[in-house]
Amino acid sequence: MKGRPYDLFFSFDNREIYCSELAWLAYGAAKLLVGKVQKVRDLHVSNALADRLIAARSGRDSACDGLGAEACKAVILNRDLVTPVSIARDRNLRQVYTNYPF
Repeated sequence: MKGRPYDLFFSFDNREIYCSELAWLAYGAAKLLVGKVQKVRDLHVSNALADRLIAARSGRDSACDGLGAEACKAVILNRDLVTPVSIARDRNLRQVYTNYPF
């Protein structure tokens, strides 16, 4: 995955990659399932900030080519992704080091 650009659209196609997807794929390659694959719509994205972000990114999302704004939003909300929180909360992992001062 080295050298791939950051995936602003959180797609699992791996042409681009996002942070928690990389961790999820790495553990998966070792046959360890960590985190939880979720739909974007399940992440409490029903607010004005999320709407603006989705609208701003939708025009550049290749999955939305030829779609109108509402159809594109539906595609984005139905997209699978794995979040850093779902990996961090996974019971199969344990913290071995932190430099967090609190």
